[in-house]
Amino acid sequence: MRKIAAALLLGWLGAAQAAPTSADYARSLGLREAWSGLTRDVAFPAQWRDDGRFYYRKTVQGGFAFVLADPASGDSQPAFDATRLAQALSQASGQAYSPLRLPFEHFAYLGQNGDYRAIGFGIDYAPWRCSLTDYVCSAAPEQGRARGFSVVRDPAVVSANTPRRSPDGKWEAYADGFDVVLRRVADGTLTRLSHDG
Repeated sequence: MRKIAAALLLGWLGAAQAAPTSADYARSLGLREAWSGLTRDVAFPAQWRDDGRFYYRKTVQGGFAFVLADPASGDSQPAFDATRLAQALSQASGQAYSPLRLPFEHFAYLGQNGDYRAIGFGIDYAPWRCSLTDYVCSAAPEQGRARGFSVVRDPAVVSANTPRRSPDGKWEAYADGFDVVLRRVADGTLTRLSHDG
């Protein structure tokens, strides 16, 4: 009796420890896609524009929407025309995109002081730009982008040199070589925050 119980237990443990099949892997890879549409109005971290408004991505029925909000008035609206952007991006990239399944999670308004005529974002680590006036999209030139070797980047090249504006719009921070510089927007005064890289 003990031998039979031990054999059954070992057989059961062996079945429980079986290696995953290709169907198991395929099912696990599809979980994110299957579950991403189950929530509504879950907001992702917001980004600020220099005009005092902020924008963010949120879950909606069928995918995601990008929202532009004004904290002073409490009003919100679409951050851009997602239908026109999806059409323009599909045409420019050769990939089909829907308005609720755009291929980026974050974007940046290009312009300043309320004059935002374009947005920039990345698709598979490549920079893209789409105008918000005529909705024309194109791959953006990669100026100052770090050269990479698989997952290791070349430390001799600064990884991000795009100036980042403060939420109040008064300052911009950027990398100058291996040091961080703060620039006052009003008059261009520079303050070095580091000197030794």
